[in-house]
Amino acid sequence: MNQCSGNNIVTPDQFEASRWWTPAPNDPDYLPSYGDYYRLAGHAHVEYDSTRTKATVTLMPIHKDPTVTFYYSFGGSKQSAPQKVFTSADISTPLATMIVGSDGSMLNLEPIDFIWNNQPVVNSQGDYRNGQKGGIVEMFGWPHADIEAECETLGKSGWLGVKVFPAQEQVMSYQPFNNIFNPWYFMYQPVSYRLEGRMGTRDQLRSLIQTCRKYNVRVYADAVINHMTGGGNDGNPRHRYPSNGGCTNWPNKTTSAFSRSSPFYTQDFAYT
Repeated sequence: MNQCSGNNIVTPDQFEASRWWTPAPNDPDYLPSYGDYYRLAGHAHVEYDSTRTKATVTLMPIHKDPTVTFYYSFGGSKQSAPQKVFTSADISTPLATMIVGSDGSMLNLEPIDFIWNNQPVVNSQGDYRNGQKGGIVEMFGWPHADIEAECETLGKSGWLGVKVFPAQEQVMSYQPFNNIFNPWYFMYQPVSYRLEGRMGTRDQLRSLIQTCRKYNVRVYADAVINHMTGGGNDGNPRHRYPSNGGCTNWPNKTTSAFSRSSPFYTQDFAYT
């Protein structure tokens, strides 16, 4: 239904009616991890100054009801303005943020890890050119904890950095897909931008980064930012293939966050 012509992509207006597809608490398809996504969504935007020791955090909500107003929580401190400025002298731990609507809706956003909280990397001896030259090890499909266990060895061996593969929340399945159970390319079908991938949790990723940087090993991330999960690989429990009289049916997929799964839907093969 999407129309592509050259570099132009046109999405029909009717898709706006499906923006709030997430089940509400009284729906049999609702999961506790879906929270208030059926009526409230949002994200945090972080903008650093040129020194990267000061950052402006803006919480950006969107609500199903445009008349709803909001208050915003930054580290437990409530305010009516969606913006707040932080400096490296203010905070040295991840920042918790929350959006609360006047209708009682609530959205807890992912913690914000400011860049100044990173373990500093001390340039090792050699022509590394401040991180612009050197060898990078690709740890394809390695769990975060296993990579962390190799950080010291990598540093002593002279590696500039290590590459981790997509760490965002990804599609998963309890059924084989093309005779493979959760194939590697599912890591490239993101469900959300939460850092809860199949290789480990956000906390495990943070620990990996800090440990590797302690041993002068930079961490490079593969990221998928230009698409989400494939059509029909979503949380809708009812899918049907249109050919053969619609007799091919399949259920929902899950995600790498498991019990904390985000809601995720596509426009393909869905029926209700």
